[in-house]
Amino acid sequence: MTILKFQNSSVTTSDGVQLHCVEHPVINSHGTVLLVHGLGEHSARYDHVVQVMNRSGLSVMRFDHRGHGLSPGRRGHIPSYETFLDDLSLVANRVIENRPNQKIVLYGHSMGGGIVANWALRRFDDSWSDHVIGAVLSAPWFRLTSQLTLWQKLLAFPVAGVFPKLTISTKIHVTQTCRSDDAIERFQRDSLNHRRISLRTLTECYRAGQFALANAERFPLPILAVHGSADRVTSPEATREFCSKINDARFIPLDDLIHEPHHDPKWREVVYHTTEWILKRYRFAFAA
Repeated sequence: MTILKFQNSSVTTSDGVQLHCVEHPVINSHGTVLLVHGLGEHSARYDHVVQVMNRSGLSVMRFDHRGHGLSPGRRGHIPSYETFLDDLSLVANRVIENRPNQKIVLYGHSMGGGIVANWALRRFDDSWSDHVIGAVLSAPWFRLTSQLTLWQKLLAFPVAGVFPKLTISTKIHVTQTCRSDDAIERFQRDSLNHRRISLRTLTECYRAGQFALANAERFPLPILAVHGSADRVTSPEATREFCSKINDARFIPLDDLIHEPHHDPKWREVVYHTTEWILKRYRFAFAA
């Protein structure tokens, strides 16, 4: 097994946005993990996760959502949730073009977990079945732990229709998401991170979470979900509920961990378990 130097590239969306992509290839890899990051961050925050996966024989493709990291766009804003799904399809097709014989496992964290779940429910069909073989959801955004009140809903949805690009603070401090001092320091120093969300993004993600929970029994892929029991950002109970409706689902509650288990002092244990599940998916796929 040989790990090659990472390769920067971009894909251009139908509306002309160049999404920043980075491929971390491994010669004769078992398959490719397509990494989908969360709100207010960027895909380079997962480089330590990528290293573990590479050493286990997995290639990785990561990309920055529009409005995040090195991809252009208003910070924290998307035109619609369908845009997220279109962009994920575009990057997945790039992986298939580059490595047509490789199988893909989707890995999404927080908002990225919600995107992966909704992509599988809304976009996965027979044309993808030979390529995408599983999904990992890390603390997915199905519900927030602090749900919108009735008054907030009555205000947010109409205002989002008039001022969709208006951004507000998420009011989430990095200490609510990370327990690793090193990760906290790096997050605070990194100018590519932000704490903004537009009203359109907020309302679209809210609706998408509701849709995923209502349609979970139709989820077409094997799934592993991990969620910290002490998460105060996204709801671990919503993740448990989602998985309970799916035949081929494994839910791992992470005792006392918070929102970003991959930025916890115990992150290696979490990532190793995740990587082992992914490797098993590839073994099953090739044995079939």
